[in-house]
Amino acid sequence: MTTPVIEGSTRYQDLRAFCRRYDRDATLHMLSVASRAWDGHPTDERGRVKPFLPWDIAGVAATLLQWGTAGGGAPTQDELRRMCWMFLNLEHPGIGEPGAGIAMVLRLIYSQMPFQAPDARMQWARAVAIFRDTEFQEGYVPEVMTPGWQKELLGCSVEQWVSIGFALHAALRQGHYPFEWTRELAPILDALGGSDDFDRVVRQGFTTTLGDYRAQRRTHVERFGGTAAQQFLREPFAYNPLFSAPLIEGVADHFVAPCFPAIEVRASALGIVHEGTSQWGEAFRRDSGQLFEQYVGRQLRQISGATVVHELTYGSRRNRKKTIDWFVILPDVVLLIECKAMTPARNLQEGFGTVEQVHARLAKPLEQVNNTVQALAVGHAELADIPTDRPVVALVATLGNFVMANGPEVRESLPVTTVPSAFVGVDFLEALVTTDAVEMSRYFAAVHAPDDRPGVLPVEDINLIGGTNALLKAAFESLPILSLTPRE
Repeated sequence: MTTPVIEGSTRYQDLRAFCRRYDRDATLHMLSVASRAWDGHPTDERGRVKPFLPWDIAGVAATLLQWGTAGGGAPTQDELRRMCWMFLNLEHPGIGEPGAGIAMVLRLIYSQMPFQAPDARMQWARAVAIFRDTEFQEGYVPEVMTPGWQKELLGCSVEQWVSIGFALHAALRQGHYPFEWTRELAPILDALGGSDDFDRVVRQGFTTTLGDYRAQRRTHVERFGGTAAQQFLREPFAYNPLFSAPLIEGVADHFVAPCFPAIEVRASALGIVHEGTSQWGEAFRRDSGQLFEQYVGRQLRQISGATVVHELTYGSRRNRKKTIDWFVILPDVVLLIECKAMTPARNLQEGFGTVEQVHARLAKPLEQVNNTVQALAVGHAELADIPTDRPVVALVATLGNFVMANGPEVRESLPVTTVPSAFVGVDFLEALVTTDAVEMSRYFAAVHAPDDRPGVLPVEDINLIGGTNALLKAAFESLPILSLTPRE
């Protein structure tokens, strides 16, 4: 993650006017080519910020798709860089007003997060490991994730969805879609449902027309309310439909992916959650939350030598309460793990709301941590198997990364936990479970909250060497598109 220094500000009307000097379709193609070099790292080997970052490319592409015109010739590489620089430096709505500065920082940071995954394979593997390989806890009755939900939502199974995203991501690095299926690729095509099914899923799940893109963008802009002038100022920060349809039809004789890395995001677990929430609302989120909790448990059970205990119920018959979701008992420490299948809200990427407002929902898991710590101290009989002779630390594992959640700007507005605690993304947890259990235990047993951040576990200081995550490796290697690839 990086937050480049803002050197002045650019008016949106100036960015729009600059983009309109050049041919829309040629510029979109150049952005697509530039975005293919993205490797998950925003800086080069010398620590310099790269000129073509996917979040800036996506913003410029949105401007072109909404306002661009044919004609005018193609921009030079320097002119293309200038477009991305101008988008990065766009003036923020409400600048000069109280809270506008931190809102701008939140927008800059959280708009980057969907792309901050150096290894795309793990994003795809996670989707399969959660939605195909993980089962609900016995007794839970899903609301919408009933038999056939994947086909209804995605038009295919999760493993086919991810494989199709993988195929697009790989093929479009060198060509364009529709692409020709060679005889050598026929077995892979058959494994993905055949050319008709493949094309159907791509067109329904990964593409949109220029007209539909503009209509969707307009709908998202109008969510802001206010006057036309106020909406115009907020327009470049509105939700970008490229995240739900990374391929655009109608700007060339083939589909164009203006921001190539958006394909990776679309085929990920986060992409599936956003799609399911769009169709089924909170019912899908509740099912996802239950599934995510069980997935985290599967990951924790990979820790060598650890005893993993699921959520416990305690208290009087009239006032039964639940603990955090998972206890991980290590020789030197007890880890409390609370699971939340939540992702940063659009408000964070759009620069809406105060720090307190956009992070308010993070209070509940911290309260759950405090309640569990208190229950352990009281000595409820139902918690007798959880040791009380060693330090306790807590992790709140989230599906999306709340990268500012452990900073003072956020934590000072949330409950202070009585043990060191931290918000971590699921990718952090997936790496943590592969580290040496003895070293992990020693580290967490010795950690203390900084004086200036009471109750906060400084996860940024963790320096544990990890290995391969077996669950993700197995999920990735099971993809239909890989099952037919020769192995060394």
